[in-house]
Amino acid sequence: MNWLSVLMFSLLVNGVAFQAADTQKWNTVELTCGKLVHVEVIPLKGVANSFTEKLTPIKKATLRLYRRNDDTPCCEGQQTVAETTSSRDGGFEFKKAVPGDYWVVANIEGKDYKLAINYTPENKGDAKCSDILYELKRDDLQLARMILVE
Repeated sequence: MNWLSVLMFSLLVNGVAFQAADTQKWNTVELTCGKLVHVEVIPLKGVANSFTEKLTPIKKATLRLYRRNDDTPCCEGQQTVAETTSSRDGGFEFKKAVPGDYWVVANIEGKDYKLAINYTPENKGDAKCSDILYELKRDDLQLARMILVE
């Protein structure tokens, strides 16, 4: 896929507090799959406060899915609902998940990165796994969407 033909729209700002407050609104996904990518922020030369982003797939990362309760921190005493490994293009899928609140935990080079999501399959529409990005950006796991601009 030509990355120049897509426009990235990030749905989450850094910060666990913000994530907890707006998880239902911003971190709702229609599918329990996506692409795991590393985002490198590159400043544009000669243009103040401007940058571009380079996306690199993260392959062979272990991803785990845990049920999320509002009053319990991620993954303490919780059983893994599903586990998978990202493919060469960063793609992954959790099978057999039921609607609800989850933690997605990506283990990348021995470090866990956590993201709270709300899985709501009834709003699926035209959603595709390849359009849902789990971005490792500035040492934080964030949810983003790809939007094709024609």
